[in-house]
Amino acid sequence: MERYNHYWAFPPNCVMPEPIPQKVMRLIKSEKGLTNNEQKWLYCVGIVSVVAIFASLLLLSPMPIMFAFAFDTITFARMECEYN
Repeated sequence: MERYNHYWAFPPNCVMPEPIPQKVMRLIKSEKGLTNNEQKWLYCVGIVSVVAIFASLLLLSPMPIMFAFAFDTITFARMECEYN
């Protein structure tokens, strides 16, 4: 793994790594499920969202929900496989 969600593989009889194609990566994700790191981020998204809802009700302000929306959007965008 070179950087977040950017994996490389060594094809048979080759010495130079190549990026794993996105279709193959999606197939691997659908078969094996999410990694532990991705599951932790999803739990954080849920906790931040629930806390933001209660904070918005308590403070009578939409700002906690805005923060949660921004956090959730960035988290899901980083977890998304890139499209070619």
